[in-house]
Amino acid sequence: MFILKKFSWSEFDTMKSCCKSLQHQPDDFKKIHAIRVSLKKINSVFQLAGFISGEQFALPGSLQKIFKKSGGLRELQVFLCKIFYYKVTNLEFAELAVATQKSIRISAKKFSRLLIKIKMKKASAELEDSFYRIKNCDMGILLNQYENWKKNMLPISIDRKNPESSLHQLRRSIKNLMYIHQALHSDASPDEERNKLNQVQEMLGKWHDDFTYLRFLEKNKITGKNILQIRKNLKTEQKKIIFLLRIDADENIPFAL
Repeated sequence: MFILKKFSWSEFDTMKSCCKSLQHQPDDFKKIHAIRVSLKKINSVFQLAGFISGEQFALPGSLQKIFKKSGGLRELQVFLCKIFYYKVTNLEFAELAVATQKSIRISAKKFSRLLIKIKMKKASAELEDSFYRIKNCDMGILLNQYENWKKNMLPISIDRKNPESSLHQLRRSIKNLMYIHQALHSDASPDEERNKLNQVQEMLGKWHDDFTYLRFLEKNKITGKNILQIRKNLKTEQKKIIFLLRIDADENIPFAL
C-alpha cells in the first residue's frame, strides 16, 4: 500500500496548497475544483483499502468538512458557467445569473473562513492515523486486489428508459478506478485502460454538469427554449455514452473494461 499512501500524501499537499491560495482569493474556480479532485483521489484509496480489508475507511473529519462545503460552491460555479455557455440573453436567466454570482461570493467567503478555522496540522494527523490502520501489502497483491475491486464495481447495467441513477453510479465507479489506476501506474505511459477511463469520465462529467444544471433550473422554475435545448443535449450525451460502452439499444448490456 506504500505507493497508494505516497499518492495520497502528494494529493494532500496539493489540496493544502490550494486551500492556502483560497484564503486570499476565495472564488478561484480552478483551485476549488483541484481541492475536490485531490480529496476524491484520497477517498478512492480508502475505498480500495476498505475493499481489501473488509473494514470501513473514509476521509477524516477535517477533510470531510472541506469536501462537503466545497461541493455547494463548486455546483454554483458550474451553474454560472452553464448559463453563459448556453448564451442565455432573456431577462429571467440574466436575473438568475446575477443571483448565482451573489450566492458564489457569499459561499466563497464562508468557505474561506472555514479553511482558516481548519488546522492543516490536525488534518494531517487525522490522515496519518487513518493510514496507520491500513495494513500494508506488496505490489503484486495490490494489483490483483485492484482487478478484483474493478470486477466488484463493474459491470453496471444501464437502463435506457431511466439511465440517470445508473449513470451516476457508473460515474462514481469510473472515477475511483481512474484515480487508483493513475496511482498504481504513475510512471507508465497512458495505456488503453487509462485512456478509456478518461474518455468515459469526460463524457460522464459533461453529462453530470448538464443534468445538475437542468435540475437547478427546474428548482428555480425556469422554462423556455433553453430548457428544451439542455434536455436535447442530455439525450445526445447519454446516447454517446451508451454507444461508447457498447450497450445495445434494446437491452441492458453491462459495461466492462
